[in-house]
Amino acid sequence: MIEITEKAATYIKSKSDIGFRLTVKSSGCNGFKYEWAVADQFLESDIVVEKDNAKVFIDKMTYLYVQDSTIDLETSSFSSTLKIINPQVKNTCGCGESFSF
Repeated sequence: MIEITEKAATYIKSKSDIGFRLTVKSSGCNGFKYEWAVADQFLESDIVVEKDNAKVFIDKMTYLYVQDSTIDLETSSFSSTLKIINPQVKNTCGCGESFSF
């Protein structure tokens, strides 16, 4: 199961009427990275994670990598970013962009 925090749900709803799409891509110095995109459609094969009408669409392969994670909002003085808190991640790179299992 994937949890969406209240802060993340509020952010998702403020940025998109449909929701966000989350994928895991092979990239970076540690092997993988998360990619977020505003969703433009729902696919029949998507797994939908929802909280308070905020939706995140995840393909089945990505879901294997992010199950049991929490989607949260990280804010700073200059920006807000959706962040995955994933207990399966073993290592991250220095900049925090890529990770390995």
